[in-house]
Amino acid sequence: QLGYRFNSRFAMGIGGTFRKTFTDSTTNFAPEVWGYKGFVSYDIIKSFFAYGEYARNSPGMSTQEGTSTRIWKSVGLIGVGRRFSVHKN
Repeated sequence: QLGYRFNSRFAMGIGGTFRKTFTDSTTNFAPEVWGYKGFVSYDIIKSFFAYGEYARNSPGMSTQEGTSTRIWKSVGLIGVGRRFSVHKN
């Protein structure tokens, strides 16, 4: 991910996704997935923040009548989180 903090409370950015399966032990997942995404984060009060993300992922290709087209699936994510320190430094 790569983002830009516009001020002390608001950040926005883009990112990418890549997953590669090296064995066929899990049959529920596509062997290779890649995609792109955009995200926003806004600090509400103190250590609480709101987060949103929109992604387009491609689990593979579809072939119909000799023509191959890439399959794209949209994913949305929204939520609220809390930041906390693990160590004082």
